[in-house]
Amino acid sequence: MISGDANLARDMERVFSQLDLDWEGQLSEWLGDVLGYQLATGLRQGIAALREAAQSTAGMAGSYLREESGLLATPRELAEFGAEVDTLRDGVDRLASRIARLQGGDA
Repeated sequence: MISGDANLARDMERVFSQLDLDWEGQLSEWLGDVLGYQLATGLRQGIAALREAAQSTAGMAGSYLREESGLLATPRELAEFGAEVDTLRDGVDRLASRIARLQGGDA
């Protein structure tokens, strides 16, 4: 179970996603320009690959939960459910109105 302030987590994610560290400059100071550039390029590619893998995994998990396991409703199923709830609500309102008329002696 995940708990905590969702707004804080969202804000932190936004800050970290906009944070652009100068990996190349830092690494160049320690390892030299060529090796620093190559290592920074490798780090950027690795981070991009991890981000892509996370997005792909999330997409596959969502697809599995909707289509294979049936644990999540599809957008069409949600729309159909909403329409059925609206129909039921309208029927209950009509029934309540009729009961009120019958109790009042109007038939």
